[in-house]
Amino acid sequence: MAYQDPAPPSAPPPRPATVTLAVVVLAALALGGTAYAIVGLAVVGGVLDRYRELAAAAGATAAEIDSLAVLPVGLAVLATILALAVAGLLLVLARGLARRQAVARLVTWLVSATGLLCGGVTLAVVVAQRAVSPDFVFDPVGTTVVTALAEAYPRWWLPLGAALPVAQVLGYLVVALLLCSPAANRYFRRTARPASPAPAAHVWR
Repeated sequence: MAYQDPAPPSAPPPRPATVTLAVVVLAALALGGTAYAIVGLAVVGGVLDRYRELAAAAGATAAEIDSLAVLPVGLAVLATILALAVAGLLLVLARGLARRQAVARLVTWLVSATGLLCGGVTLAVVVAQRAVSPDFVFDPVGTTVVTALAEAYPRWWLPLGAALPVAQVLGYLVVALLLCSPAANRYFRRTARPASPAPAAHVWR
């Protein structure tokens, strides 16, 4: 009676530091975006109260005040929904990268390119808001309530909103470059196993 020893399973290659760092950065982007959205929800109540006070003191009517009061609430809710959806996607991609899934690497590149574009557009909008006077865009009545709404936010809110797209652009750029490294290429490459020599047969007599 003869039998052959089964071929030992090959161990997966160790995860390189570049891939591990990409996973960490993706998780940080997910947590950072979610935290920013939650903070926005937390401050929106105080923003509305202060907005109504400032707009009323500036001479705006109740109808004019109410016409813009829905904007901060809608933006906060929309930002939270979007942040949670993006965070879920990033965490799924981070898990896929950690498990050596090539499709996760490809989707991460696509998401990084989209994140770079969105972050750049957001940063440009923030800069434009600081550079353009409200009088250039709105009529005198609209300027009153718009200015009141802008002043109703905490002083740290606008710098935080400007820092977020910068961090987003840098984070996605770092992830894309890390996943292009030679170590990452070797880690995600699926090569065919070389043919192993036939194991020696054991014969029972």
